[in-house]
Amino acid sequence: MRRPPTWTATWIPSSVLAVLASACGDASQDWFADRSEDVGAGAVNGEIALLDFDADGRLDVFCTGTGEAGGAMLRNLGNWRFESVANGVTRRSWSACLAFDYDGDADDDLLVLGSGFGLFRNEGGTGFTDATIESGLHQEAAGEAAVAVDFDRDADLDLVVVRSEAHVIFRNDGDGTFTRLDSTRSTISAPGPTGADFDHDGEVDAFADIALAGSAVACGDLDDDGDLDLVESRPGRGLVFLENVAEKKGRWLGLRLYDQRGCWAIGAEVELTTKTGTMRRRCLAKGFSGPACDPRVHFGLGGTGEVHEIRVRWADGTQEVFAKGVRGVYKNLHAGLGQLRD
Repeated sequence: MRRPPTWTATWIPSSVLAVLASACGDASQDWFADRSEDVGAGAVNGEIALLDFDADGRLDVFCTGTGEAGGAMLRNLGNWRFESVANGVTRRSWSACLAFDYDGDADDDLLVLGSGFGLFRNEGGTGFTDATIESGLHQEAAGEAAVAVDFDRDADLDLVVVRSEAHVIFRNDGDGTFTRLDSTRSTISAPGPTGADFDHDGEVDAFADIALAGSAVACGDLDDDGDLDLVESRPGRGLVFLENVAEKKGRWLGLRLYDQRGCWAIGAEVELTTKTGTMRRRCLAKGFSGPACDPRVHFGLGGTGEVHEIRVRWADGTQEVFAKGVRGVYKNLHAGLGQLRD
């Protein structure tokens, strides 16, 4: 069995491969292939969000920017081809971003942070509309990062914003507006980023909580081939797209988790039981630290590849068990369609 991940105090700046080698006890440089020239994203730098901007089933990439540009939206055309599209995120320099569906219409909206808040509503994949003022967030000072979680279990996504003094909660009121809660509730904890099994051996290759000097990282299946790729924003170079070409040591299973509205079930937890044990993952777009994540839940199954049970704990606390399904595919799981469990 692979030894547990170990971390050292120093890293080579802008080198995801070095982090993986240190984390996994594997000095191989054959885990990822640089596809940046194929993508042709240009010299864009900033924080990264992964989202399905146009609801075509492929992961698109948003990267914060500076000045009038506001940020870059790259639409995924498949086969490592991306195109830059107008997005409507303008006017400020943004230092952090989060993709989440705040209005419950089953498309991904954007929250950006800088000198203040920017909330941009997805208009069905045609662009974003600035909804900051109507949401009530325009008078708020921003924070260092944010995570979306349904902390009050009312079926919409609230915001927990990281500030130097505390975590501040903004309750989603369900009508397009947010209410800032008092400081007595500002220390609520929120989940961290999901694990990533790059070689399908059934063990998490945990690089997620390491922030590389001067760079931002996102992790997701950009080419829909069942393994997890990386996007890194490197100062002086821009976006670097890394295709996962690691030698695979087992099969895989991917899950799309949907709530009863048909939206991503952010915050839902999955327990997948195999012959060798139980693995846990969470549907999460981004945590307080670490990379933006593919909202699809991904499991490497290791050598046996046999799934005994899939158990989901939804954000409202209910638990359901679903049929095992076929390996090597993305399977859709909808709240209310499984077998209820205590």
